[in-house]
Amino acid sequence: AKLWMVLLVRTAQHVVATRGPGTPALQFRREDGSLSVIPGGFAAEGLDRGAGRLAEVDSIAGLMRLPLGLRLVCVAKKTPAGEYLGEEVSAVSEVVLVPLEPMSNAPENEKDKELDTALSAELARILTTGVYTSPAGRLLLRLGDLQRLEKAAVEARDEFVFNKSIATELLSEPAAQPYLAILMQGYFGTCKFALGDLTVPATVISRRSRHRSGIRFKRRGMDPEGHVANFVETEQIVHLPDRSVAHVQVRGSIPLFWSQKAAWNNYRPPPVLQRSLGTETALRKHIDRLRAAYGDVMAVNLVRKQGPEWVVGGEYERILDGVRLGVAIRSFDVHSECAGRTFDRLYTLTDGLRAEQAAFGWTEVDTEGSVLRRQSGVMRTNCMDCLDRTNVVQSYIARALLDEYFNRCGVLADGKHLDIPVLGPLLELWAANGDLISKQYSGTRALKRVPTETGGGFKLISAIGDGRTSLRRFIQNTFMDTNRQHCLDLLTGTSTDITPCSREEEARRWQASAQAMAAEMMAYVSRLGATPAAGDDSDLDEQLEEISLAEAPYYPNIIGSWPLLREDMHCRMETVLVLAAETIHICYCDYASSALIDHLPVPVAKVVGLQGGPLQFSHGGKERTAFALRLLLAAESGATGGERFWCTLRPASPAPRPLEEEQAVVEEILAAFRSTRVAAPLTMEARLASVPLIIEGYAVKLGYFIRNWKRRWFRLHADGRLSYFRGSAVDPGQACGVIDMRASTKVSSWAEVAGAITWPAGAEGRGLAIHTAGRIYYLYVLDPDAVPAWTAALQRSVGGAGAVADDVSESDEDDAALPF
Repeated sequence: AKLWMVLLVRTAQHVVATRGPGTPALQFRREDGSLSVIPGGFAAEGLDRGAGRLAEVDSIAGLMRLPLGLRLVCVAKKTPAGEYLGEEVSAVSEVVLVPLEPMSNAPENEKDKELDTALSAELARILTTGVYTSPAGRLLLRLGDLQRLEKAAVEARDEFVFNKSIATELLSEPAAQPYLAILMQGYFGTCKFALGDLTVPATVISRRSRHRSGIRFKRRGMDPEGHVANFVETEQIVHLPDRSVAHVQVRGSIPLFWSQKAAWNNYRPPPVLQRSLGTETALRKHIDRLRAAYGDVMAVNLVRKQGPEWVVGGEYERILDGVRLGVAIRSFDVHSECAGRTFDRLYTLTDGLRAEQAAFGWTEVDTEGSVLRRQSGVMRTNCMDCLDRTNVVQSYIARALLDEYFNRCGVLADGKHLDIPVLGPLLELWAANGDLISKQYSGTRALKRVPTETGGGFKLISAIGDGRTSLRRFIQNTFMDTNRQHCLDLLTGTSTDITPCSREEEARRWQASAQAMAAEMMAYVSRLGATPAAGDDSDLDEQLEEISLAEAPYYPNIIGSWPLLREDMHCRMETVLVLAAETIHICYCDYASSALIDHLPVPVAKVVGLQGGPLQFSHGGKERTAFALRLLLAAESGATGGERFWCTLRPASPAPRPLEEEQAVVEEILAAFRSTRVAAPLTMEARLASVPLIIEGYAVKLGYFIRNWKRRWFRLHADGRLSYFRGSAVDPGQACGVIDMRASTKVSSWAEVAGAITWPAGAEGRGLAIHTAGRIYYLYVLDPDAVPAWTAALQRSVGGAGAVADDVSESDEDDAALPF
């Protein structure tokens, strides 16, 4: 019988859920949603069965608070999707939100009504887009888990219970189990394909983690506990007459602290990497969690090996190698390797992974349920979104596993692949899987759907369709994702605020967080001592946890602490400046989460200039003037050319403030510096000039994708920016690329690079190479007399302090790239 719910009219205190007389009933207190059980069922209390029926539904998913009150989130309809581990699996096709309080008693607030309607509609879309349920939750289990299960599926696979947060009371109440819908977000699909005379049933299941749940530009990277955005476990199962064979893969955002904010004027906003001292600890937690669940780990990194993507992808590989976690990583630039949509090049990747694939193996279970073999490791695949490239590559890895299995069984000759027409139905499942995983994270279906179905090759109709999807994805992520993220936060317990705060309230909270962070950093620096050694921050996380402002509200070794924003290299970084007698502490922070991202201690003796004044800057496509502080630090010892590291800071504010208020903060900081041993001039300027130019002039640069030589006007700034323009010195126009010399590793002179590539006529003696983590830039200076000056200036700029990579490739060099 279906669950039906009525309002408890006699006491006006509860909403009762019952499956009929004789079955224990549930009652939810309308005031606060608290749950209690009527052991004898609905009729046992003598309740009037004609008392206002609210809804007739299938099951209850949980309880949520929306702007107009508490709602029971109920599954109204579901569609059969197949069978798994002896249970029927269904897709949720309709949900209803049943109010505990009569709507007539709701506050007559139009804004609340509009928000309630919008959030209700968004919740319905989320819960009917790739959300599945099965009676006992066996859908959460991998093949082979049932045989060694020591507790309920919901407890064993807690990470994949999508409604865990809103169903906490229901999950802990045994009498509520007949009413409860255990939800999994992801994908479930079944098919059959013919292998000779044999018909082979197959299943593809994707289980999305509820941790760090969110959407594309709202959730990136990992949190301090090592949970990553868009983490999905995908299992492919084929059912043979005497056994079933399963293979599991996972995907997840690059496990670093990084973000990427949608911008209306930038289709591909650059990722911002936060070089956090806590990265290694969180990464270790992430890998340990993978090992506990799956065994050994092999990382497959699919990001571009140049430009903004490699800023994050290259750092991931560097840190993963450095922390020595025993995780091998294979890098494969899909854009470069599969240019022109030649996806059959992916076989070179799967062939290269064959040894690891064979070592990890697969899980085999016979018809009696006995586990014959268990998979001992997992491939962890990522691109930037972990959607389109990842889905295509995972489908190829899954196909390679089937090839390996059937090679060993003798069904296929060694080294042969299953034909694409044979696997057509299974590839359709992978295509559908990619679509749903993409809709959940980006709002649109997956790009590159046809290669997943056909096995590779360029099709014009596919390219046009992908272009349309890309445009829809851009519009969705830029303008329409706020309510969706808010609903996901409410569903997963990340947030309990039922109303997104106003801009004014948001600004107030941000300012309060900034001030609190300044106080925390003062305590942190005081614990370190006035003059810590640079880089001596190994126990940073532990020290921050021990800070108690109540214990030590006064720090005799600290002169002052100010929340600021750093405006350098076209990026904005939340910063706290802590001034001690002998040392300046530049602390890069995340005000909202009270997290210290990085700490740069600088002796005051290295300060060679400090200026305050109005500064013209650009952010988010808008020009504005703010009162700022310009800090100039000397070069590292042994280096030449003092102008090495410029740091521009302005008073922290989420919105423009009156210049007089900002000026007062800057004057306070300058006055504090005068009480230290800073010997450099401290001045208040009528206007802060742009960061000084060190050198500028024409050079010819080799393109990355299109290997031709382009004349560009180059400018090297004192803050380490090497910008290049299509225009001239008189009118350079907008920079078409920026190389952060502080993030570069080396500048090679002509003697070192003469034989590295084929140089054009006239380049002899004038060529240089700039080495960065993701690319080598080759260029030659047009003016032969300026070559020594350019070489010296560039070499002095390599690897400066506080680097923030912002390596933006020329747009005309991206023409050959794939649009995902």
